[in-house]
Amino acid sequence: MVDDRRGEPSSAEEEVEAGDDIVVRLDQERGTAVDVTEVQTPPMPGAGGGGRTFAIPGQGRESAQHFTLRRILLRLIQSPDFRTSRRRIALYRDEKSTLVRGEARDVVAAFDEVRPAHNGETQLFWGPIATAGRTADGKVWLNSSDRYQGVSVAIFQDIAEEFLSTFNIEDLDDLEGAHVLVAAKCYVAPTGKIILYCSSPKNIVVRRYRDARLQAEL
Repeated sequence: MVDDRRGEPSSAEEEVEAGDDIVVRLDQERGTAVDVTEVQTPPMPGAGGGGRTFAIPGQGRESAQHFTLRRILLRLIQSPDFRTSRRRIALYRDEKSTLVRGEARDVVAAFDEVRPAHNGETQLFWGPIATAGRTADGKVWLNSSDRYQGVSVAIFQDIAEEFLSTFNIEDLDDLEGAHVLVAAKCYVAPTGKIILYCSSPKNIVVRRYRDARLQAEL
């Protein structure tokens, strides 16, 4: 269960991290159970808990916080200011290959913010899961709404089983109410349906928070 005293990041945490870029190494992402049992205490000044320092290729600075997708998702849920901030985020497939790079306000979109203009864009998308299922072709679908026109995350059939095992998912119906963050390419079908294609289980995280303030509104 999430500790109610550990909701919004502390002012000390924001002060420590405000000047740093956010770096995620997708090749180092590790799966975990969907249900969250605890939240780590925010790092305090001088405690060294804010992350590792990275040199960022092509930029004239070396200060960067090492985040995981789990940490970014929690921050998005907790902080409306973070969602629209100028904090720079870089997602690396490996040491040299970048999947997503830009300011949070430009490269992160909530499901209810996704528009046809996102067609063809690869970036971070996040929001609550209303329903989940699997089609005959083997794809797993995580839907933001029970309506057809709602945004859906499509997980390719060749990685579907790995996705399920990575997050210890036995019944897709259990994902209702969880949050998802995915680095995906947006596709707008001729019908207007918006689909976010996930090509790797390392590009997605699914979490369900027990703290009432963090639970999804469906």
